[in-house]
Amino acid sequence: MKVLVSVVSLEEARAVVELGADIIDVKNPAEGSLGAQPPTVIQQIAEFVSPRGLPVSVTLGDL
Repeated sequence: MKVLVSVVSLEEARAVVELGADIIDVKNPAEGSLGAQPPTVIQQIAEFVSPRGLPVSVTLGDL
């Protein structure tokens, strides 16, 4: 079983990776269920998570 954890910041991503999350999901729930984070936040998280061999998913917003 894999565990997906949704995060809104680099700090949250660091914490959940340390705790053993398998998949990091970047979203902004303040913008709704499909709310997207700014590209800079997504990039920061991806640059931290990807070298650790973990997948990153992102929401792209409510179209």
